Amino acid sequence: MASRRDLKRAINAEIADVIDHCYDVVAESPEKEGKMNEIVDASVELYDRVIIAINSYKSAENKGAYFADLESNLEKELQELNKKVTKL
Repeated sequence: MASRRDLKRAINAEIADVIDHCYDVVAESPEKEGKMNEIVDASVELYDRVIIAINSYKSAENKGAYFADLESNLEKELQELNKKVTKL
């Protein structure tokens, strides 16, 4: 398992990629700005939830399983956000 700091940096980079992709779509198609703003808001909410979950790891009994589950859930949610962006 990577350190919490590395995990936070990776999460920040992944979510920044989604947000950048949204802004690229808006630059190409300004009429999609409303939908892209919703996806950006969802990305920021995801970031906040994941960071809170990482910071509350002390309550977990099995920390390795806790972080593995957290990472898998994050991957699924990021994939869904990316699908929404590419769908529009």
